[in-house]
Amino acid sequence: MEYHKSRLERMIVAGLLALMIWAPLPLGSNRDWSEAVLILFVSILAFLWGIHLFRSSETNQKLNRAGLVMLCLLVFT
Repeated sequence: MEYHKSRLERMIVAGLLALMIWAPLPLGSNRDWSEAVLILFVSILAFLWGIHLFRSSETNQKLNRAGLVMLCLLVFT
């Protein structure tokens, strides 16, 4: 069975890999701005993941609702 990833899904995976590289860097630099960038990056990835779950038709309704709840909490916080 062949599975084609969407462009958004590839962006999320690339973002997670970049986050794994970026995460240890705040320990060796100015912590205030680097932690802020890390928090912003995690928030953007969570927002994209919520949009992906909301738009994808192959997921079941439980995942769809979980993505919608997570997206709403992120937007209204």
